[in-house]
Amino acid sequence: MDDPFLNFDDDPFNDIYYVNVDQQNFRNYTYGSNDRFSFSIASQYNDNLYLGMSFNSHQLDFYQRAEFSEFNNDGSGNTLDAYLDQYLDVYGYGFNFSLGAIFKPIESVRLGVAYKSPTWYNLSERFTEELEIYPSNTSEVYTEYGSPNYFDYGMNTPSEFTGSAAYIFSKFGLISFDYIYRDYQNTYLKPSGDFIEDNGYIDQNLKGTSSFRLGTEWIVSNLSFRGGYRFVQSPYQNSFVNEDYSGYSLGMGIKFGRSVVLDFAYDSYSSSYAYRFLNIDGVDPAVIDEDNYRITSSMVFTF
Repeated sequence: MDDPFLNFDDDPFNDIYYVNVDQQNFRNYTYGSNDRFSFSIASQYNDNLYLGMSFNSHQLDFYQRAEFSEFNNDGSGNTLDAYLDQYLDVYGYGFNFSLGAIFKPIESVRLGVAYKSPTWYNLSERFTEELEIYPSNTSEVYTEYGSPNYFDYGMNTPSEFTGSAAYIFSKFGLISFDYIYRDYQNTYLKPSGDFIEDNGYIDQNLKGTSSFRLGTEWIVSNLSFRGGYRFVQSPYQNSFVNEDYSGYSLGMGIKFGRSVVLDFAYDSYSSSYAYRFLNIDGVDPAVIDEDNYRITSSMVFTF
């Protein structure tokens, strides 16, 4: 890293280069919400065909703060500490719809198909960046405080097709399978004139993905036992790391009489992904291995 004062004072003989990195730290804070409000209608034909449709509106509010710090020295006793903070606010609204059908060819078999349209978003972003550099050879602080950047744009998310099948073992249990296809090449940013490169990148680097879920549930007296496995394919054609992820879940329910049910569930999934801390040529992104676990319990009262 260059000295922000001495290396730009037109005197090449006092330049200092902080080539030794002592420590790097990165923190990423995110929070927000994506509320959905749905209006649904359904119909039934005889006892073997069920149809449904829903219209959904989305309200999005997301905040992210990224903090990067780096501590360097030049090997001759001079040090340089740098701090970069980035702030991002995203808010807006969207709309989509979904269609579905379930068919029972025989009493113990369920076949389903569903389509979810793209979500058409209208979004606004506010981005700011702050840089502070503290060289040890001066009491001055080098700062860059960028002006807030506001931007309005539209985004279409991928559509989704789902096929499902289930077999019912009378009153004792069931086995189900779901297959989901998403075409991420249909992701689109607009107005198109402002996002020519971005939409070109999406078209060249993203792909359609296949995912599946396998689950089962069995009932023994007043106890129910559940288990499931899921696999989600990465949408990237060429990725720095394999970003497919998989997970499994387990659950148990206890029924007390007709009105009270106590339920326990465990959910786990693992994934790896690349995260680029600095957008600098020659600096490879970091590989982040993420393991997620969730335990939930609930009690339901029926009146």
